[in-house]
Amino acid sequence: MTAAAVSAPEERTSQQEPNFELLRSRGWVIGMSYGCYCVAWRDRDEVVFEWRDNDWHRVTGRANPVA
Repeated sequence: MTAAAVSAPEERTSQQEPNFELLRSRGWVIGMSYGCYCVAWRDRDEVVFEWRDNDWHRVTGRANPVA
């Protein structure tokens, strides 16, 4: 997965609710969500995603180095 986006199926309309299964299917664990935003973790990475235009867009995040 690139940092840019996680794409949703094209048949969805622009008014769809956030599709958390797209993130889960790529190994992300959803920690919390509020509206079109969610915080997700994968391995040691913590990321805030925004759902817009039927895609998850990475807003911010950090990779925690292994000690």
